[in-house]
Amino acid sequence: MGTGAIPALEGTTAKQKAEAINFEAFRLKQPNFAGRPLVSTQWGGDPPDVLCLDTEGRRIGVELVQWVNQAQMAASKARYKLEDSYRLAIRSSEVEPPTNIGSIILYAKERVLLAPQDATAFRKELYDFVLQIDTNWLNNPDRSDPQRYTITDFATYPSLNRHIQALDVYTRGPRFNPRLGVDWLTFWPRRGAYIPNWMIDALVNNIKRKVAKYAKPRNEEKLQQQQLAEFYLLAYYDEAVLHNTPYHWPGFGFQEIAAIVGRELATNPHPFDRVFLYSPLEKAPVIQAWTHGD
Repeated sequence: MGTGAIPALEGTTAKQKAEAINFEAFRLKQPNFAGRPLVSTQWGGDPPDVLCLDTEGRRIGVELVQWVNQAQMAASKARYKLEDSYRLAIRSSEVEPPTNIGSIILYAKERVLLAPQDATAFRKELYDFVLQIDTNWLNNPDRSDPQRYTITDFATYPSLNRHIQALDVYTRGPRFNPRLGVDWLTFWPRRGAYIPNWMIDALVNNIKRKVAKYAKPRNEEKLQQQQLAEFYLLAYYDEAVLHNTPYHWPGFGFQEIAAIVGRELATNPHPFDRVFLYSPLEKAPVIQAWTHGD
């Protein structure tokens, strides 16, 4: 086939489909990634993930690796699943905000999802409870605490008691002045303090795993059978934007990370002729971190 989009991967895994989507996005941004015209691009057979053919019939293989911190992603996906089970029931943007309360942060009990059959009772109890708090708010001596007023006693509300660990309540004022259409009862944003080393280490370790894969005799032999003229690696950034801490830091970003990857590859044997990083977050989303002979 020509150098158009890779055919749909029918019957394959979600991982393979994500790889195909990311490779196509990379190819559209960097069509001359091989340094010469390509006449065909198709899904390979692992190894490699993608097989390309240039005008002289030489075969170029591209292996893909996801730039993601697996430990962070597993924890984040579990949190998304937990919180989303409550968000579907709460929908505070559809409810008129309280008179005296500006914001409420909810903490669900760990690993206690809200089952669909419990959603109606939970929602009713939650807003009944909020109304009770709001009605008595002006009599609360801690109402003006800029930190928060934390509630952990839900004994008279069985559904809340079964599902909620705590509520942090903030008074209405300049900082918290909600209106209809905005979520005023929700969870804390998922991002907190971080250092970019977490994502740098994840990227380098994921690349090392690919290197180790092709150091195994069976995979090395399979790769040789493909009779490749060149073999590339593409590390792509996708799910990490939702589930991982950022890789940027003031004065430190994509270029600096590519340099770290390049130094790592320069000092350790590996089978790749070129290594690319792809991140759709960047204005220039493709960077070549390694070229054989550098």
